[in-house]
Amino acid sequence: MTISQKVSFKDFVLLTMPFAKTLLAWCDKQEEFKDALKVLYSDRFLHLGAISIHQSRFYPKDEIIGFYAYAYMLENPIFKQDFIINVGNAHEVYVLHTTNPYGNSKYVKGIGEMKDKKFFKLHHLAYDELPEDPELKRRAVNMIAKGEEIRWSGGFNEPSQEKLEEMYTTAIKLRKNNDS
Repeated sequence: MTISQKVSFKDFVLLTMPFAKTLLAWCDKQEEFKDALKVLYSDRFLHLGAISIHQSRFYPKDEIIGFYAYAYMLENPIFKQDFIINVGNAHEVYVLHTTNPYGNSKYVKGIGEMKDKKFFKLHHLAYDELPEDPELKRRAVNMIAKGEEIRWSGGFNEPSQEKLEEMYTTAIKLRKNNDS
């Protein structure tokens, strides 16, 4: 996406996820996949900007990418981890496992459809069930505070288009620096 196009807040959030370039490109090509990423719905979820890589005997040739979101608008907020299967670890085809109210498709499946049921147990997490990673825990604490701030302020407000374009431009520059 070039900055000359109108930038959406979802585009900005996606750009800030620590996803590989190939996964970001996949999101641009597969709209239903992108639309099922709960981290893009900032009115209900805040992402932790962290991923975890999992292995499973059920998917021996695949890379399993877990990513975290904080569901701050629930009566009892929780962390959710959805999973992206990098099929064959080839960075060409991805399948998202999530809770999707719009149903399943070729590239978006229910979390319960994963062959390895350990992932179902990792889908909804309390703070103390998150991995013992100090950076992840720090980010989780920050998102808990941010979620409370948003709830108390009456809900999430997207930035103006001008501010969003500024944020997007900065994110592109940071991403280029990190990718090099």
